[in-house]
Order: sequence, then C-alpha cells, then structure tokens
Amino acid sequence: MMLLSFNTHGHNIVSNAHAKKKAYFLSVVLILIAILAFFAKYVFNVLLTHVLPAGSYGSFSVGLKMFVLFSALLPLGSAVAAKRFLSKYINQKDEDQASSYIRWNFYVLLIASVIFLLVLAGVIGILKGLQIFDGRALSSYHIVFYLMFLSPLGAFALLLGNYLQCNNNIVFYNIVSQMGKYFFYILTMLLTTYVLKLVYNYDILWTMTLSVFCCVSLLAILLLAFLLPGKIFQKVCSWRRTKTPSVRDWRTTSFHLAINQVLFFVLMAVDLLVAKILVADSARVDQYAAVIMLASFAWVISVSIYSVLPAQISSHIEKTQTTAPEILQGKINQVNIINLLLTLLLGTLAIVFSRPIIGAFGPTYYNAVSQWAFIILVVGYLLGGFSRPAAAVIAYSGNEMWMIYLSIGELIMITVTAVVLTLLYGIVGTAIAAAGTILVKTVVLLLISHYKVGVRSVGFF
Repeated sequence: MMLLSFNTHGHNIVSNAHAKKKAYFLSVVLILIAILAFFAKYVFNVLLTHVLPAGSYGSFSVGLKMFVLFSALLPLGSAVAAKRFLSKYINQKDEDQASSYIRWNFYVLLIASVIFLLVLAGVIGILKGLQIFDGRALSSYHIVFYLMFLSPLGAFALLLGNYLQCNNNIVFYNIVSQMGKYFFYILTMLLTTYVLKLVYNYDILWTMTLSVFCCVSLLAILLLAFLLPGKIFQKVCSWRRTKTPSVRDWRTTSFHLAINQVLFFVLMAVDLLVAKILVADSARVDQYAAVIMLASFAWVISVSIYSVLPAQISSHIEKTQTTAPEILQGKINQVNIINLLLTLLLGTLAIVFSRPIIGAFGPTYYNAVSQWAFIILVVGYLLGGFSRPAAAVIAYSGNEMWMIYLSIGELIMITVTAVVLTLLYGIVGTAIAAAGTILVKTVVLLLISHYKVGVRSVGFF
C-alpha cells in the first residue's frame, strides 16, 4: 500500500513537471508569434508609406481603424461571449449546444450586418444628396466609408478566430488573429507592387483588404474543419435544427459584453483625444501618437501570453469538483510567472533603449518629453498586463456587469485626470493619467476577481 502511494505521488510530481514544461514552451511560442506579429505590422506600415501617394497613408490608417472597430462591434458581444459559452460546451463535449451556439452567432452577425450596411448606404446616399460627394468613381470616395462596407467580413474572421481559442488551439488562434492579416497584407502588397506593378489607389486598397480577410477567413475555416472535436463542424454546416434553451442567457451576456467593448474602444482613444484638444503644439501630439504605438508592444505581448486562459476559465469555475478552482489557480500562476519575467526584461530594455526606439520615427519625434511619456506608458501598460486574467475571470464567470461598472469608472477617471494633468504637464501629464488609470483599474480588477470568484488573479505560487 505504501509502495502504491509512493508511486502515485511520484507520478503526480512527474506529471506536474511535464505540464509546467509544456506551459513554458507554449508561452515561448506565443511570445515569438507576438514578436513576429508586431514586426509584420511594422513592415506593413513601412511598405504602405512607400507605395501610397502623399496624403493617402493617414486616410487609409483611419479607414482601417474604423474597419477594425466595427468588425469588433458587429457580433454584438457574441464573439467575446463565445469564450465563456462555447469553451464550456466543447469541454463538456456537448456538440449540440456548441453547434447551436455557433449558428446563433452567425445569425446575430447576419442581422447586425444587414442593418449596418443599410444604415451605411443610407448615410452615403444622404451625403451624396447634399453634394458632399459628386458621384464620381469609387476611388473618389473617402476610404473610410467604403472600408467600413467590409466590416461584416472582418467580424466573420474575428468570430472564426475566437472559435479556435475556445477549442484551446491557442497557437493557431494567435497565428490567425494576430499575424495572419499582416502576413496576407504583405504578401498581396509584394504581389501587386513588384509582380503586377500596379499604381496604388483606394480601389486597390479596398480590393486588397477584401482579399486579405477572405484569406484569413478561409484559413480559419480549414483549421476549424480539422480541429473542432466530434461532429461540431458538420452540425454547424447542416440544416438540422436543435433546441437552444440557453438563447436568453447568450443574449443577455453578449449584450453586456458588447457594452463593455464599446467602452473599451472609447477608453483606448481618450488620452490621445485629450492631447489633441488641449496641446497647442501639433508636433507634441504627433510624438504622443507615436509613443502610444510604440508602447503598444506591451499589450501585444500580454494578449499572447494570457490567451491560454479564456478557453479554460468558465469550465473550471462552473465545475462542481473541489479541485477545479485549484487547477485554474495553478494555470494562472504559471502564466503570471512568465509575464512577470517578461515585464522585468522588456521594461528594462524599453527604458534603456528608449532613445533609439523613439528616434526611429525621425529626429522630430525624440526629445526628453517624448522619452518620459514613452517610459511612463510602457511601465503602465506592462503592469496593466497583470489585469488580464482578472478581467477574463470576471467576464467569463457570469460577473460581466462588474466590467461595465469598472469601465464607466475608468472612463470618468481618465477623462478628468487627463484634462487636469495635460494642462499642467503636457503630454507627460497625459501619459501619467493614462498609466495611473490603468494601474488603479488593475488593482480593482484583482480585488473583484478575488472576492467575487475566489481566484487570486495575481498569484504566482
């Protein structure tokens, strides 16, 4: 009996060690994907500046941001809610519920897309009637408007990518969602520039974006066809209907998460908007915009590292076994250790090499003011990365309303502090307001996840 107990204990130790090695290896792979994605994004933007006519890069960038915004909003929160519901159904091997949920997602997206396209067409029709547009060729319209017509396709690609994450195919999820679009953009740009030798205009940019997201969607569909367990993919594609008793719960949760998404996108733009309004020197505003883009690498890294958690949170929290929360806590601890090491490493490198990093944008972008703004934002973003598991635990455990309350409080705080500190200290004050708000939000998220769900989201051991 003692021998059996000893063997079982030894087996558990070996199994835990193997699981940790596997988790660390996966984290390294995800970090590499994040770095490649950030590099691909950089190459894509450099290529754009070289092939586009003067004045077109800014317009296309704005159009692409609007495309991304509406692509995220059109599923009406159902894409985010999938990480709660679909992950649970897959883990429970409930193929009927899983396929029903995916079909419901597509139904929501279809209805929202039809309404969105009709409204968008109506707005353009009114503008044409007011002779703001004079009815010339498509290339004469502003790129922002007709890139928005592709938002339903972008939303479809987003849904498919999230399904890969729900199925715990984390590597493929990060490849599709983070790196895929930039890889296909670069490929099509090289093809159109050096093989077809086309001169870029808005028509080509629109067609290129259409092709890119068709390729991303097709890649995700092929992966899902092979990776989804059982007959979920076949049931989604079939016309056979199954009972969907959880639609009301799906709808309510998706609505709450959609509100939170809107607040999130507003929050992402508040500090730059305040700087744009209150800072008289446009060069300082350009510097702050560049600093935000450079510091965003911290978000990219944390998104990749913590992408292993959402697919497992709802299933572990809702399990009745007493060991389920301990398993989830162990997974969070492992990822937090990796994020802590990366935070120390990347934070040190960013501070030490801040001058050449900012100076790469040009001599007008680097000075002591922009350097301090960059350092403050990097520290805030890196420490704010530790809030990701807490936010996921709260959102996917049925406590998503707390995310809305917190986002509203965050919006009020960053607006007030950004206005006051920007008037006092310029863009350095704006950076202090943004980083300070993120840190306060992080602390509050950690407290809520602990007291509402019983998980220490900032645990390490």
